[in-house]
Amino acid sequence: MLEILDVGTPALVLAQAVGRMGCLSAGCCYGKPCDLGIAITFNNPLSHAPLHQALHPTQIYHGLANFFIFSVLVIISRRSSRRGALVVGYLLLYGTLRFIVEFWRGDPRGFLDGFSTSQWISIGLVITGILLWFFKVRKDHLV
Repeated sequence: MLEILDVGTPALVLAQAVGRMGCLSAGCCYGKPCDLGIAITFNNPLSHAPLHQALHPTQIYHGLANFFIFSVLVIISRRSSRRGALVVGYLLLYGTLRFIVEFWRGDPRGFLDGFSTSQWISIGLVITGILLWFFKVRKDHLV
């Protein structure tokens, strides 16, 4: 199963990166107000984002994070013969980067104890990655 997941994981993270560009086009998954030079403003009335307000481009942050993860997974695939190494790399990196980017998100997603639903899921992904590494991948080598 880990080998199958390793094969699909790089494609998954690339699909997520492309999907975030769709989020940018639709104006969903938008950021909090921003006064930096990288801010984006949505003007299309069909956008899900607040109009005519400078916002953090969180869709771009997510997309770049996913391309970074893909690059790291390519490096891992060339250097590691452990079944599940790509899955673990994805869980740890995606969970961590998603958790961080969520601080700049401005769209309503639900919160519990100061963290968004996505941040709680990210914590679960990182914990799953750590457990998978220690109990399965660390001991397992391809023959």
